[in-house]
Amino acid sequence: MTTPRPNAAELLTIARQELLDTVLPEVDESLKYQILMIANAMKIANRELTDDHSTDHEAQSALDQFYQTHAPQRAEAACEQQLADDLRQRRFDDDDSVHRLLLTLTEHKLNLSNPKYLGKR
Repeated sequence: MTTPRPNAAELLTIARQELLDTVLPEVDESLKYQILMIANAMKIANRELTDDHSTDHEAQSALDQFYQTHAPQRAEAACEQQLADDLRQRRFDDDDSVHRLLLTLTEHKLNLSNPKYLGKR
């Protein structure tokens, strides 16, 4: 019986650990920051690979609901780019619910890029 090959997330975990445990202690001090940035990027990529995408669905649902309520004629194009364009055009300046939407979208991004930050709050 053969041992199953590691998947992409497992490979990233193994490579990141090797980078931190073996490479980092051996490199010149001037390169340590870059190594740590690479390790952090690997960790974020791993989270994106292993994320069950339920938070993606929640973020998109919040965006869809916002547009259905506040701009039904634009709901079909509901995406972060559309929201950014609408905010630049000041379409929702008098609407407090846009603040809640932005918090939801930001929390989603933080869950992937820096989940510890949300735990500190």
